[in-house]
Amino acid sequence: MSNKTFRSKCQKCGKAINMVETDEGWKAFEIGTYGLHFCSKRDNWSLSSLGHRLTCTIRCWWCRETVYFHTNGNGDAVLFEKLGAPWEIHPCWEKHKHSRSAKIKELESILKQAGYDGRSKQFNLLKRRKHDPYIKMILQSKDMRVLDNYLIDFCKCLVSNDISFKGPIPMNVKINNGVKIYKRIIKILTASAIKDIDCFKEMIPPSINIKLKII
Repeated sequence: MSNKTFRSKCQKCGKAINMVETDEGWKAFEIGTYGLHFCSKRDNWSLSSLGHRLTCTIRCWWCRETVYFHTNGNGDAVLFEKLGAPWEIHPCWEKHKHSRSAKIKELESILKQAGYDGRSKQFNLLKRRKHDPYIKMILQSKDMRVLDNYLIDFCKCLVSNDISFKGPIPMNVKINNGVKIYKRIIKILTASAIKDIDCFKEMIPPSINIKLKII
């Protein structure tokens, strides 16, 4: 029986390839040749050892304003308010010195997820909304007072854990079988800051339903 094959696209570099089922499993081959496909995309890059400068448009990790992350590729980095003279440094960069390194590692992970190949000298994360690390929480309850009292405690917990969020935002009341269901939405702006979302779920009373969605 002949090997199965189909035309596909490399998920890393985007190049058209042939996927062929071999005795060792599925393998990618260059189209028109018998050679294996070796992806040209760099996976082993890091922001501290790029070897060239990179300017990336992001939202500030602390205040969520549009800023410009810049690194010389050799370990030095900064957040700029605007590009160009006088090269004004974003205030949060000086204010949050203790958490810079963790945020840069977080950005490195997000860039890899968003498809940055370690070669380009400019990248814009704001155009890639689907990769932004936001969590949308939709909560609903039949009792508005229970819901709102819970949200007060929950938001206090977010603040105490230094997690940025928007909300709670009221949503339309839904009538379900004659019963009013009240909804609220919270956007947690740094999903990766929540190491274990289950610990937050445990705070939620049984009378409140919750839905989590990465947006």
